[in-house]
Amino acid sequence: MSPDDAAVFGVRLAIITVGFVAGAVYLLQRQLSPVYGLSSFMFLAFVASQLVYIVETLWPGLPAVLHHGVHMVSYVAAFLLLPTFFIHLKLLSRVPEPITRNELAVHMTLPVTVFMLALVTMFIPSDSMAVLKADLSSPDVAPWMAFTVRTLLRLEFGGYAFVLIYIWLLFRWQRRNGTHMRTVFANGNSCETVWTLALAAVMAAYVAQALMSYFVRDAGLGHPVGPIQHSIIALLFILLVAIRGLQQAPGLYRALDSAGPVTHQDAPKYSKSALAGEHAARIARKLTAAMADDLLHRDANLSLTKLAQHIGSSPNYVSQTLNEHLEQPFFDFVNQWRIKEAEQLLVNGDETILAIAYEVGFNSRSAFYTAFKKHTGYTPTQHRALHGKVHQVTADLKKERQPARP
Repeated sequence: MSPDDAAVFGVRLAIITVGFVAGAVYLLQRQLSPVYGLSSFMFLAFVASQLVYIVETLWPGLPAVLHHGVHMVSYVAAFLLLPTFFIHLKLLSRVPEPITRNELAVHMTLPVTVFMLALVTMFIPSDSMAVLKADLSSPDVAPWMAFTVRTLLRLEFGGYAFVLIYIWLLFRWQRRNGTHMRTVFANGNSCETVWTLALAAVMAAYVAQALMSYFVRDAGLGHPVGPIQHSIIALLFILLVAIRGLQQAPGLYRALDSAGPVTHQDAPKYSKSALAGEHAARIARKLTAAMADDLLHRDANLSLTKLAQHIGSSPNYVSQTLNEHLEQPFFDFVNQWRIKEAEQLLVNGDETILAIAYEVGFNSRSAFYTAFKKHTGYTPTQHRALHGKVHQVTADLKKERQPARP
């Protein structure tokens, strides 16, 4: 085995290891939610998509029938990856979305088509398959055989368009999900956006290198992108998905589901709730105490579920109390307390605006300025100037003009 072949084998073995471990972890957590069973299936599909490369390296003399069978398993698994990944993403997001049967059918149309065609190729004799690999227009094979193999080859090229469609779906879902997340997560969707961009970048890199290889190889100019680059991109993708997925709290979404979905409608969403007026008032007092006494708003990663656990209530009851009793969504409720503390620190303290923003729970200067202007009508700098802190305003401006340290 040459050094290049060994490197490719090592990367692909790492892909299988990561996929298998992540799949096993999700499978062990399936009692928490059926979602984890689907997630484990996604990782195992990724493992299956890499099997043909491992088999070719370890068993180069494998009989043609078995080799073709493994190849078809990997081929079908590759088409299953993006649909199962997208469904995994929606169900394991901070604001999980149900998957309808019609939506599932749409996502599975191409993978099922590829599976049926791959199944048909298993009935093509080995000698006929060898002829087709050399010449698809050969008169020595039956037309249905040539049609099946030709369609599978065309679907391989169509698979790149398949990836582009899912990149678009990824951004479309992220844009819609960003607004929804504000009802359950105090700092919006910045982390989710960065993660989405990273995944989209890896997927786009995969499409770019695959298309480059396809056209350049077809023109007879060699292979501009070798198997090692292809394998590294696949490894980056599976690592991103596995790390992000395993970072999410295992019991979070079952708690949300058991409490009832958090949606944007007003009265209808709580129509079956047993939350009475006195109960809501008691939850409201606990929420106020959590902010005023426990300073929970300082937690930059504060979520609706975390707040509900802190006061000993359900996420749905907390959401209902905020929206109906306090007449504020979760995002605005938490930011109101952050701004309230920030107003005092801006007047009574000498810290920079950025330091105060982080101290009260914001994760960026821009988010702090936007929320402060929304709640007070002034920027933090204007607020300091209005209260006679001119010297501190000058210091803030000097601090902001300093070049960032490397």
